[in-house]
Amino acid sequence: MEGEAAAQISRLRLRLSYLSTTITLAPLLGLLGTVLGMIKTFNVLSLSSGQPSIITGGVGEALIATAAGLCVAIIAALFHSYLVERLEDIITSLEIITNNFLEVLGVGK
Repeated sequence: MEGEAAAQISRLRLRLSYLSTTITLAPLLGLLGTVLGMIKTFNVLSLSSGQPSIITGGVGEALIATAAGLCVAIIAALFHSYLVERLEDIITSLEIITNNFLEVLGVGK
């Protein structure tokens, strides 16, 4: 019984690690989008007459990627925190139920 519970808990923790990876990667992907957007802006700037509106528009567009990455990471971090807390509650409840069941069977520790 305890082996099956440990296996299920392990599976849940693995799934939480996927969410943790998303938290780490989202801002990095946003930053990559910003860098690529800045490169594009400077390429356009080098081909144009150097109008400031070209720079500001491109920079603003590039920063959207960073903002999006941060939003995803923040929301995922909040969700991850909630799920970790919930998993700990489930584990505690499972341990209590298992111990009570084993006591009823007379095999309690």
